[in-house]
Amino acid sequence: MQVPPDSVTSPWRSTRPWRSTQRSYFYLSTTALLCLVVAVAIILVLVVQKKDSTPKTTEKVPLKGDII
Repeated sequence: MQVPPDSVTSPWRSTRPWRSTQRSYFYLSTTALLCLVVAVAIILVLVVQKKDSTPKTTEKVPLKGDII
């Protein structure tokens, strides 16, 4: 059985045009950048909440064993 080499498709060679590959890389990089921005925003929100969660008292409360 003779098969011409042009008719055999290789799994390593893309049959799609280069433009669609560029578009895929653009979508992938845009999605990755968006996820990174969302992750940084979540971390900042958690840090601000943790920082503001400590109660601030204006009056001095003596510790146990302190003499005023």
